[in-house]
Amino acid sequence: MPTQLTQPLPSVAPVRNALRATFADPADLASGREGVSEVEVRLQIEDVPGSGQYRTIGEYLNPYDYDSDVASVYLHRALLGTLKFTKPSIATDLSLHPLSDMVKRYRVLSRDVVDGEPVGEFNTQGAYHAWMAGTSFVNNQMDLVGNNAAVWLTTKPYNRRYYPGEFLPLCILPTASGNLTLKITRHPVTGESELVEEALGAVTAFHPVQFNLQVDTTGLKSFDVGLSGIDGGYYTLKFAILPQPEYLTHLIYGNSLGGYDVLPMTGKQSFHNETSGEVIETALDPDHTGSDSNYRTFNQKAVDSLTLRTGYMALTERLCLRDMALMNEVYIYRGGTLRKLILENAAQLLNSEGEYLHSSEFTARYAFDNFAYNSTTL
Repeated sequence: MPTQLTQPLPSVAPVRNALRATFADPADLASGREGVSEVEVRLQIEDVPGSGQYRTIGEYLNPYDYDSDVASVYLHRALLGTLKFTKPSIATDLSLHPLSDMVKRYRVLSRDVVDGEPVGEFNTQGAYHAWMAGTSFVNNQMDLVGNNAAVWLTTKPYNRRYYPGEFLPLCILPTASGNLTLKITRHPVTGESELVEEALGAVTAFHPVQFNLQVDTTGLKSFDVGLSGIDGGYYTLKFAILPQPEYLTHLIYGNSLGGYDVLPMTGKQSFHNETSGEVIETALDPDHTGSDSNYRTFNQKAVDSLTLRTGYMALTERLCLRDMALMNEVYIYRGGTLRKLILENAAQLLNSEGEYLHSSEFTARYAFDNFAYNSTTL
């Protein structure tokens, strides 16, 4: 019998956490062989979803444990290196936008090697899905999928605030193929609640998508967002509408589930500019007029940066900002445009006992340098 996995890998695995594959040959145990037994494993990834074309990204030659007759290989680091955030969409319609680089199919090929000589041909198992997601150390046993038909790719609370006019990107991971329907329940200040349904369209199992929601909050005190259309469970997002703030700035940031969340900031933002360059000394002209110089600047560049102030928020939302700083995949959304940022302050005060008003301040720079300016736009 060829070398095989002792148990199937998860259909979709969050590879920010450890993913261990164990191999054995039940018909020819390693402890019963003469010679040194090892397992040779090749890990292959499908770069283009649905193409069926796989590329080798890892090769392993690991020894057997003769007590258990099992050899172990850790796959998560190689898989995580092939995944990345897809740039968020800022389209204003309700269309679905694929997040194609956040989940990819992979497979494993295995065979035994005894005293350096391969035994048999490679046995191929899979395909499985690698998901650019993970849980914290203390929650490592959490099942991120469960029996859900679609997983909300958010690490913010499911009960949250909403400001009128807030830009709201929502990301989902379907666990089955089908046609999804968006269900928005509007709760007015007075009168009965109203259910509005919108067809989102066809989705494919483990192909994550993003859509952007804009809700007319006139006369509403809150609204709920749910899904239907595929067999399985669903969670509902609940939004309490707050008064229109004087200042409203949006940060769109990647989270630990591979999706995007939005941070609406109501504090005043500050903008900064810092230039840098070098100076070289040149030959001195003895007949100079006094208006010249013998120094020249070069490698001049400038970087624009910001001080971002969140305004007051609930502690649960404040704690979610750890996720934003950890991923550091951040965009500022203003005037219908995205600008990528890099957060610079690594340490943040989370909470002090006995304090009930929570806010945060971040420093960030734009993720590019400027070598010229032709506009006063920030």
